[in-house]
Amino acid sequence: MFLAKVYVTPKPAVNDPQGLTVKGGLHRLGFATVDDVRMGKYLQIMVTDADRATAEARVQEMCRKLLANPVIEDFRFELVDASSGYCSAQISLTCAPLCVPTSVATFALCGLTAPSR
Repeated sequence: MFLAKVYVTPKPAVNDPQGLTVKGGLHRLGFATVDDVRMGKYLQIMVTDADRATAEARVQEMCRKLLANPVIEDFRFELVDASSGYCSAQISLTCAPLCVPTSVATFALCGLTAPSR
């Protein structure tokens, strides 16, 4: 079983109105040093494939068929062996993603302890 962490971003040449809106808002809040903002999507997908090669192929196909529009978006993903929590492979079309925990489960997958509330 693998956790796929998928990052979808607009291609550099594509206009990004959401990014421009966020940039404007940050400037209005006093963050004048913000030069550019690009908005994208982050998805976590648990796949039950037994081997890495099959999981990689399946996630790649998901991205190409549904999760990303290849005309205007780039995607990258990493697979985490969900049984061990060790990030053992990164598949990237741009740069290697960081482990960004967003829940107690992903804190554990990143080898971190979730903060107490």
